[in-house]
Amino acid sequence: MVLFIYLYNPGQWFKDNFKEIVRAEKEREKRQEYNQIYEAWNDNVIIPVKNYIANSFAKKNNNSTLELWEIGDREAENIHRFISLNLKGFRHLLVDSDIRHIRNTHGANAKKIRADEVRLTDEDFYRIPDILANPDNVTVGNRSSNGDATLRFEKNKNDGTVTIVETIMSDKTLRVKTMWKDKYEGHSANIVNPPNTSKNAHNNLSTIEAIIKQKGIDVKQNNNAYNQQDLGATSWDAAGRATITLMQKADASTLIHESGHVFLAALWNDIQRGIATEQELKEFETLMNYAGITTEQYAAMDFEGRRKTHEIIAEAMESYVMKGKSPNKELRTFFKRFMKLLNNIYNIAKGGRNRSANYIPCSA
Repeated sequence: MVLFIYLYNPGQWFKDNFKEIVRAEKEREKRQEYNQIYEAWNDNVIIPVKNYIANSFAKKNNNSTLELWEIGDREAENIHRFISLNLKGFRHLLVDSDIRHIRNTHGANAKKIRADEVRLTDEDFYRIPDILANPDNVTVGNRSSNGDATLRFEKNKNDGTVTIVETIMSDKTLRVKTMWKDKYEGHSANIVNPPNTSKNAHNNLSTIEAIIKQKGIDVKQNNNAYNQQDLGATSWDAAGRATITLMQKADASTLIHESGHVFLAALWNDIQRGIATEQELKEFETLMNYAGITTEQYAAMDFEGRRKTHEIIAEAMESYVMKGKSPNKELRTFFKRFMKLLNNIYNIAKGGRNRSANYIPCSA
C-alpha cells in the first residue's frame, strides 16, 4: 500500500504549484462523483436486474415482471435525438418468459444463430440497463406479430453491436421483447474502438444520475474518509491508495494524525493479505484492545463503523510523536515504525520534488 499526499499550505511551494493542486483536486472530486453515481447505479439497478435475469434463466420468477424505471426528462431528450417521439413517462419492463425466449434463440441455449450474429452471453443480458440508458442509436423497428410498434436500442461493444427491441405497449410500458448481437463487418475479437461508440462520458453519467434520482435514490456521499473537519482528511480510492489532504489551517500535528490513519489501514491490509508478521499481528491486537474492541469486531465492521477506532488510535499516534509516550510498552515498536514513515515524508518534502504526487511505502 502507498501513501498519496496533497499538500495545502500558504508557503512559496503552494503558490508556485497552486494551479496544479487545483487541477488535481478537481479531478479527484470528479472521480469521486463518478464512483458515487455508478455505485448507486450498480447497487439499485444492475444487481437487481442481474438477480432477476439469473432467476429467469433458472425459472424461479414464476412468470413475473420487473419494471426498470420510468423515463424522465434527461433520458427522453437523449432518445429524442434519434427519433421524433416523446417517451417521457414510459416505463422499461422485463418479462420473465421473454428473457428465457431470448436466451433460447440468441444466447447460450440457441441451437443455431445467423452467420453474421454473435451469441449473447449472460453478461450481455445483465447489461440491459446500461444499453437502454445510454444507447449509441435508437430507431423505430418493424411492427410486432401483434401489430404493436417497436423501438430498437443499439449499443456497440468490442465483440459486436447489441440490439434490444422493445414493444410499445398501450399502458405506456416499453417491454423488452427480443435482443441479439450482430458482428461488425470484418469482425475481430481484438477490436478496441468499435464504430460509433459514444465517447461522451459526461452525458452517460448525467443520464444515469437522472435515472437514479427519478427512482428516488440518493447518491451516496463519500464515506471512505476520516477527517479533522477543516484541518485535514484521509480517503482511499478503489485501488486502495490513500490520499492525505492538508487544508490551509493544518499544522504538523494534522499530518501526523492523518498519517496515523494510513499506517493503521496499511497494517490491516497486510493482515488481510496474509503477509503480516507475528509481531504485527500482536501489535494490531494490542491496538484494538487499546481502542476497546477485538480484532474480530474490527474485521466485522464497515468503513463507517471503524471510524471511532481509527480516531482513537490516530490520536494516540499523534500523542506519541508530539510527547514521546506510548500507551503501553507492547506498542513501542509499532510507533517507532510509524516515526520512520513520517521521517520519509519529511525527507521527500525537504528534497523539493513534485510533492503533489509523492508515493511513500507505508511499510517503510
